[in-house]
Amino acid sequence: NNLMLVGPSYYWGVENFILSHQVSNNLPLESILLVMIHSLGYYSVHRLMHRSDLFRKYHYFHHQFNETLIPTIGNSVSMAEFTFAYMSPFIIGCLLINPGQDSFNCAILIVSIMNLVIHTPEMSNITWSNWLVSPKTHLFHHQGKNTRSTYSAPTFNLEFIYQKITNFFNKK
Repeated sequence: NNLMLVGPSYYWGVENFILSHQVSNNLPLESILLVMIHSLGYYSVHRLMHRSDLFRKYHYFHHQFNETLIPTIGNSVSMAEFTFAYMSPFIIGCLLINPGQDSFNCAILIVSIMNLVIHTPEMSNITWSNWLVSPKTHLFHHQGKNTRSTYSAPTFNLEFIYQKITNFFNKK
């Protein structure tokens, strides 16, 4: 339902009412900004769904798949979670930066691929940049093995980035 009905409905709305229909010369910049905004939005909603009894029920379905992970589990989420954690950050990002359609599609492609990657246990032994969520980190999240909660997914590792920024300012 999410990938066949809900997602295309939101896409149609964004395409027809928000996106700039001019060709953009800023495809890489707009795409990365959209992915960053999506990452912040996803993190906020994901954290809320783990820490709030009111919102936990929307994320419960996804965490029924904690022992055996396959890539498609990244898309096994409730309709409410899909709307608030996956679609809303893209809509907000489009409202904030008014990207071209190619930039929007590129950002969706990046998030979609990374969502599959972080739910692929066979990729857990690959060394990833700490700036990105790795399959190993996300697998540990599903199995409850993280030493502290990690809510970043599927792209930028916001906990790591926050730690870097905090360390930088604490040194001054």
